[in-house]
Amino acid sequence: MEEQLEGPTQEEVDSLVWWHPFTFPNGVKARGLKGGTSSEYSEECVRVEAEAAFRHPVRGKTVLDVGAWNGYFSVEAMRRGAKRVVALDKPAWEDPYFQGFKGFDLARRYLAPEVEAVVCDLMDLRHNPVGNFDLVLFLGVLYHLKHPLYVLETLFDLTVEHLVIETQLDLTDCDRPAMVFLSRRRNGWRRFQLVGAECPMCDGHAGGSRLFAGRIYSPSDF
Repeated sequence: MEEQLEGPTQEEVDSLVWWHPFTFPNGVKARGLKGGTSSEYSEECVRVEAEAAFRHPVRGKTVLDVGAWNGYFSVEAMRRGAKRVVALDKPAWEDPYFQGFKGFDLARRYLAPEVEAVVCDLMDLRHNPVGNFDLVLFLGVLYHLKHPLYVLETLFDLTVEHLVIETQLDLTDCDRPAMVFLSRRRNGWRRFQLVGAECPMCDGHAGGSRLFAGRIYSPSDF
């Protein structure tokens, strides 16, 4: 008799709203919104981003995934040999529509049960520290924040080797680090802070968003 691979049912997966795409061991797919509605395109989008985000090998390292949502990059860090991975989120996990933790928990259960979950608001992280990590991932979060420099400084203090930031750029014609504040909300729940300029810590990119990879400058240096 053919061995049954573990995984959720397609009905169970389709009952949730997914940001990250996944293919479970039994072939069931979660069609993530990130990168487009097509599951094939969406998976290619996160694969390309992962190649940039993990350009510094994580085998035997500790990884903190800030704004983990459904946990694609947490799972990927574990798959690449990280010795400890902590996924941290709150807004996406507690949002009544997205219910991101349900998707995260499902992905973790079948793909990387060793991943640890921490529910914490970024503004509280300085007073509720989670430890120090070789690699900190900060992907697609910065432009949601009302106080981005405060959070960057907090994450800088947690980072041992590399803090990787994916964000949207503006002011690309500015010759020094700069920031634009857009006070309006988009999609009903976002605050956008768009970072721009050729920042001194920038050494890579993926898709249309710039990735900052390396030992990031302290915000006090700006």
